[in-house]
Amino acid sequence: MTNEELANYKALGAMLQTAELREAFEVGFAEIERLRAALDGAPVTPVPMLLWCPECSERHIDFGEFATRPHHTHACQDCGMVWRPALVPTVGVDYLPGFKNEAPEEETETSVTDEQLEKLGEVVERIDNLVHAGAIPMSDKLRVTALGEALPDLHSELKTLYVEIAGEDPWADVIAEDHPNGR
Repeated sequence: MTNEELANYKALGAMLQTAELREAFEVGFAEIERLRAALDGAPVTPVPMLLWCPECSERHIDFGEFATRPHHTHACQDCGMVWRPALVPTVGVDYLPGFKNEAPEEETETSVTDEQLEKLGEVVERIDNLVHAGAIPMSDKLRVTALGEALPDLHSELKTLYVEIAGEDPWADVIAEDHPNGR
């Protein structure tokens, strides 16, 4: 394509009526310019693509050096298939330019008070005592009775502590009838 043909092509793009057509035209023109630069010996920028292995359908994303280095050939890290998705250099990306993954939900920083840490330490110590009591010789009936008396209180204290620290109660919607002892 001569310089005059390129100038005419670019002028044609300016006459397009809708933003979508102009945008599509600009993308196409940028690709022509990129390929033209490649022919002139300029450094080539790989075309970002969403890639899946044609053999096993695993997603292929280039990392490290391969994320920026122009290359035609891709190798599946799952099955070993080697393929060329295009005639031009490409790079497998997580998302296309102009699009991105949904922003992660803003995490709220939870601060744990000394009092909450102390309560948690006490609960863990009581659980340790129950675990070590399992090594003490006693009848099964006595062991079950002791656990039956201690576990509901520990369970309740741990849930309460979780709700205090996390600021939410994931068990709030659970019907009490679905749990032993109605908890």
